[in-house]
Amino acid sequence: MTLQLMLEPCPCTSLVKAVKVLAIADIVWCLLNIIMISFVLVDLYHPGTLYPEFKEMTRKIGKPVSFLSLSIYILGIFLAIGLYFGAKKKNAGLCCLWLVFSAVDLVFSLVIAILQVPLYTNKAPEVAVASFLIFGAVAIHIYILLVVLSLIIQICEEKRLQGSAGDEAQPKSSSKNLEAGDYPGEQPDLLEESLPVVSSSFVEV
Repeated sequence: MTLQLMLEPCPCTSLVKAVKVLAIADIVWCLLNIIMISFVLVDLYHPGTLYPEFKEMTRKIGKPVSFLSLSIYILGIFLAIGLYFGAKKKNAGLCCLWLVFSAVDLVFSLVIAILQVPLYTNKAPEVAVASFLIFGAVAIHIYILLVVLSLIIQICEEKRLQGSAGDEAQPKSSSKNLEAGDYPGEQPDLLEESLPVVSSSFVEV
């Protein structure tokens, strides 16, 4: 049952269509996070705009973390676009790039959530709640990784079968040629055929 779920995590549709939808959803998700981080950066560089309760130490920590998060989500948009075309053209390499990045992003999101929950619980409860939601999204994130991994396995398996089918077709065609009497490796021995003629000419002389 577990193996079947891994190979067919989307029984309602094909893996290609499922990964395309996930890629589009990932692009939207990255855009929403970029907007949210932009609001945080406004408060970090203009104190008191959104959260006047933020302490100076919180702002110092928030700036590098926010810029790092912003860079990750911008990169995530490009990788999600690559995932879409990787599923469309069945390019396992593009799908693998997204898979590795998404796995690293999952770990990064967990670390950020663990740091944000105690930091913002008293001063900004809504940020803490958003951080708690990250923990709930871990299961969904793992399932998405499983879907993309299943597509990569399927693409590699199809290429392997195509390669083995091509290797089997070549010997069959060669055996058919041999049965038909076509021996490309054998050439008539012209030297042996010409020797009797030469020797007979010497005898006549």
